[in-house]
Amino acid sequence: KIVLLGDASVGKTALRSQFVHHSFSSAYRATIGGDFLTYSVNTIKGPCNLQIWDTAGQERFNSISRSFYRGCDGCILVYDVTNAASFSNLSLWLNEFMTNCFVDNPIIMVVGNKLDKENAYRTISTRQARDFVK
Repeated sequence: KIVLLGDASVGKTALRSQFVHHSFSSAYRATIGGDFLTYSVNTIKGPCNLQIWDTAGQERFNSISRSFYRGCDGCILVYDVTNAASFSNLSLWLNEFMTNCFVDNPIIMVVGNKLDKENAYRTISTRQARDFVK
């Protein structure tokens, strides 16, 4: 079980859709609550079924969204490379995840999203992202 975390409008739903369905819709629809998609991947240890949970970014401190952390094996922290505030908030999302997910060594990934947008002006450098990950 993997949960996508990040501020509202950073592209969590689009990222999941691209990964699972290999499709992208430019029509924005805010996620209400949360839901999941299942995706099977082949690993060196055999097939693995991933549950990829999508959460509503604006519900950061809502007890409903905290229930999504139960049983998580990891998270994907998503930020918008054109939105500095979304990057700054990653540490809040990480702290909330670590507080509510009771796994010894969770998998944590960081994804900078929306660089492909037309006329995108990147405000967060690759170096800043690498420094955060360290």
